[in-house]
Amino acid sequence: MRLAGRIAVVTGAGRGLGEAIALRFAREGAAVMVSDIDAATAARTVEQIRRAGGRAAAVVGSVTDETVVLEIMQRTVEEFGSPGILVNNAGVTRDKLGRFAFWADPRPRFTCTARRSGSRPGRW
Repeated sequence: MRLAGRIAVVTGAGRGLGEAIALRFAREGAAVMVSDIDAATAARTVEQIRRAGGRAAAVVGSVTDETVVLEIMQRTVEEFGSPGILVNNAGVTRDKLGRFAFWADPRPRFTCTARRSGSRPGRW
């Protein structure tokens, strides 16, 4: 159990890749806060984790809403402690249909810079 004692927050964890990540983290010993916009799928992920003997809870809502994000973090701390793992998996598009390629304004909406600890830029 490589993640025993760790606490993870996984957004978009109701299905697909987010669900798989949440289930794997739990199988590896992490307590998992499941976040999803769909209450039924979030509950299903939590139930799968609990049935397997893991610890999980859910917050339902959109991560585009700051109050939901604050609730996710507050409930995580209250139920499990301070999270050390955050997976921002929830997909967010401007029109919620994935038609972002047709935006009138093509400038990037989000930027992300990633660097693995101990590596030099450009070396993964």
